[in-house]
Amino acid sequence: MMRSVVTFMLACCLLAGATAGAGADQSTRVTINGKQLASSATRTLGGIAYIRLRPLADALGATVAFDGHEKAYTVTTLLRQVSFRADDSWATVNGDRVRLTQAPRSAEDTLLIALRALPAAFGVRLSYDARSHSIAVATGTTGSPYGEVLRPNAAPATTTIDGTVTNVSPDARPPSIQITANGQQYALSVPTGMRIQFRDIHGAVTGDGSLAQVKAGDALIATLDASGRVMSVGDIFATVNGTIAAVAGGSMVLTNGKVISADPASVSVTLAGKAAAFSDLKGGDKVSVRSDPKTGKVNEVVVLTARTAARSATSTPPAGASSGGSPSSVQISAVTDNADRALRASQILKVQANGTVGAQASFDLSDVIVANPMQETRAGHYEGSYRVDVGTNLTDAPIIVQLRKNGDSAVAEAPDPLNIVTTPPSIGQVAPDDGARINSARPNIFATFNTVADKGMDSGSLRMSLNGGDVTSRTTRTGAFIAYYPPSDLAAGTVLVEVRGSDIAGNAVRYKWSFVVGGR
Repeated sequence: MMRSVVTFMLACCLLAGATAGAGADQSTRVTINGKQLASSATRTLGGIAYIRLRPLADALGATVAFDGHEKAYTVTTLLRQVSFRADDSWATVNGDRVRLTQAPRSAEDTLLIALRALPAAFGVRLSYDARSHSIAVATGTTGSPYGEVLRPNAAPATTTIDGTVTNVSPDARPPSIQITANGQQYALSVPTGMRIQFRDIHGAVTGDGSLAQVKAGDALIATLDASGRVMSVGDIFATVNGTIAAVAGGSMVLTNGKVISADPASVSVTLAGKAAAFSDLKGGDKVSVRSDPKTGKVNEVVVLTARTAARSATSTPPAGASSGGSPSSVQISAVTDNADRALRASQILKVQANGTVGAQASFDLSDVIVANPMQETRAGHYEGSYRVDVGTNLTDAPIIVQLRKNGDSAVAEAPDPLNIVTTPPSIGQVAPDDGARINSARPNIFATFNTVADKGMDSGSLRMSLNGGDVTSRTTRTGAFIAYYPPSDLAAGTVLVEVRGSDIAGNAVRYKWSFVVGGR
C-alpha cells in the first residue's frame, strides 16, 4: 500500500513539474502504449509537463487539422474528435465542451498539451513507471475518470465508457443502450430526448440525432456523472455509400471498385423499408453500408434504390414503384428539391413529391437523417423541409421520399445527391512556413485546405495577396490548394501573405502568415 502511494505521489510530482523549477524548459520521458517518445516531443514549462501536439497525434494514430481563422487545432482519433485552442482550458470532445485541468500553450510554432489534460481530452490513463522513471500514457476501450491521477482525494466528476453497441431500446421506459466494453456488459439508461452525437470515421456524416439512429455494432462513448447518470453519448461508425456492380456469396463489388465482405447470416439488410436478405441485393442497387469502425465488420446494408426483394433481378421497377407491385398500389411520379449546391448551417432544404393522393409522406437523407415529415399541400402533391443545424455534415446523401397508404408504400429518389457542409474549411499547410527566414527570393508560395470529406473549395472563390497586393490572377487554384510563383525576385524583408475563399457550401476561411526573405 505504501509503495502504491509513493508511486502515485511521484507521478503527481512529475505531472505537476516537481522535476523542474518554475519557468524551467526541460523534457519529460513519456511513453504512449509502451512506445517511448523522442525527448523533443515533451517539454516542462513553468513547472508543468507538456507534450507537443504532432508527436501526440502520431502516437495516437490521429490526424490534425488547423483552422487558421479560429486558431483551433482538431485532433481526430478513431473514436474521438477533440478541438483545442491555445490558452483555453475548455476543449470540444465529440461535440461536448470539456474542461481541461490545464490549458494548452503555444510555443515554438506548435501547440503544447499538458500531460495531465490528456485523460479529459482522450480518455487515456496516466501512470508513473518507477522502474524507468517515466510517465506512461495508456489508451483502451474504457476510459478512466477524468483527472484520476491528479485528484486522489476527490470523487471523479465524470467517467467515460467506450464500448460496442449490442442492443438499442429507444422505445423502452426509460430508453436504453446495451454495450460491451473490455468483456463486460453495460446497460445505460438514456434520458428521453437526449441528442446523440454521430460521427462517421470516413467523414461522410457528422451531426446529432436521436437514440433510434444508433445501431448495433457501432462504437459508443458515454459520459456519466458521479451518480452514474448519462450526460452525453457519442456514436461512431464507418459508412460506405455506392452502387453495387456485382454480388456473389457474402461479397459485393461496388462500381468504384471497392469490395465489401459480410456474413450473410448476421448482417442486417433493409430494402424498401423492410427486412431483407443479403441474397436480395442486386447489381445496380444503391446501398449504404455501415460497419464497426474498430473491426471493420459489416453490420448493416440499407438499399437506397426504389425496388423490393420480391421482384427478380431482370424486372427491377423504376424509381417510385410500389413495394406491393399491384397496378393500383401507391405510386410516386416525381421528386424535386431546391439544393442546387451544397447547403451550409441555417439553410433550408425543401423537398417536393407528386404521387398517390391521401398518403402519409416523409423523406430521408440517406439512412442517417430519417422520417422528415411531408404535408400534402394539394391533392397528390407533398412538401417537406429540413433546416441544417451547425455541426451536421452529409456527403453525397440520396434524398429518398416514401409514401404509405393502406399498408402499401412506394419510395423514390431525387435526381441528385445532397451535400451538407457546416464545418468550415481550414488551412492544412502553408509554404514558406509562418515565420520562416528563407534565402530564395522567388519561393513557391502556397496554402492547402482541409474540407469535410475532401469535398474541396470553390476554386473560383480563392484569393491571394502579398503585402496587400492582389496576385490572384497569377495563381494556380484548385479545390485543394492555391499556389503562386513570383515572376521576379521578391524584395528583401518581411512578406505578408493572405489567402481567403470558401468551400462548396460557401463556408469561408481567411488566413494570414508571413516569412522573411534574405537577411540574418
